Amino acid sequence: MAQYECAVCGYFYDTKKDGGILPAEQKKFHAYIFEYIPNQYSVTDENLKNVDAVEIKFGQSAKPGMGGHLPGKKVTLEIAQIRGFAEGQDIHSPAHFIDIKTKDDLDVALFANPDFITIDGRVGATAALMACGCQQYRICNTGKCPLGITTQDPELRKRSRIIV
Repeated sequence: MAQYECAVCGYFYDTKKDGGILPAEQKKFHAYIFEYIPNQYSVTDENLKNVDAVEIKFGQSAKPGMGGHLPGKKVTLEIAQIRGFAEGQDIHSPAHFIDIKTKDDLDVALFANPDFITIDGRVGATAALMACGCQQYRICNTGKCPLGITTQDPELRKRSRIIV
C-alpha cells in the first residue's frame, strides 16, 4: 500500500492489473486505467464509467494459453468482494475471452469502449518469462527443446532461426 500512498505526492497513473478495482487506490491516483481482461474482475457498467481509461488485454505472455488459478486459501474477504467470489473459494481465470472466438466476436469486449488494446501483455506478477518462438513444450529443463531455444545441443540449435 506504500506505493499508493506515494501517489498523492505527484501526477501518477495506475493500471489496475488483473486483480480488480480497489476503490481506495483508485481515489489516490491522478488517472486510473482499468485493465479489462478475460477474468473480468470488477467489470461493471459503473466501474467502466468511473475510470479514466480502459485497456483491453487479449493475452498475457507470462502464461500464454494457461490462464490462472488462485487457491481458495489465498482468497481473503477483501479479494472475494473485489473479484465477486466467495471467501475461501478457488478462483480460476480463463486464458482468453471465452466469448471471443473470431474477429466478428470482438464487439463482446469492445462494448467497454477501450482507449487502447493490448494484444499480448507483459509478464506480470508471475515473473515467468516467455522466450520468443516458444511453443510451450514444457521441457526447457531437459535441454532438448525441439525448437532449439532452451538447449545447447548444436543440432537442435540449428532449428532456432534468429534474424538480427
